[in-house]
Amino acid sequence: MNPEIVIKESFTIIGLKYEGRNENNEIIKLWQRLSERVKEIKNRTIPNVSYGYDTWTEKINDTGEFTYIAGVKVESDTHVPEGMTCIKVPCNKYAVFTIGSILEDVGEMVGNIYKNRLPELGLEIADHYDFEYYKENFKPNDKNSKIYFFVPIK
Repeated sequence: MNPEIVIKESFTIIGLKYEGRNENNEIIKLWQRLSERVKEIKNRTIPNVSYGYDTWTEKINDTGEFTYIAGVKVESDTHVPEGMTCIKVPCNKYAVFTIGSILEDVGEMVGNIYKNRLPELGLEIADHYDFEYYKENFKPNDKNSKIYFFVPIK
């Protein structure tokens, strides 16, 4: 699993936020709630494209807690629906890994990227976030659907 190295310009995501350890599939539930409310987001750039933004602090090693935002790319943050949040993803250089659908163990694949693939490739993370990109044709229950996993690198 070799990544593509790209420079991605900054962009803005609006969506729903979860904080915790995802012990009871809260992230899947978050995506379900977003699908029910996505029409409230007025200034989406591309229909049916979504992002899963993940950030953490050093406490992730102690508690396993992180923050996750299920969202969509927007033109601006001028209208954030009630109960939603907005995040600006910075311009950065990224290692982009293509990983299997959510039917596979995405958590295990991501762990492998951080623990094995990045060090094997001599790549260092540049910040404490990453994001998943889901193309227009992504179908959660389709084993042929792919997730594009972006890791900021130095």
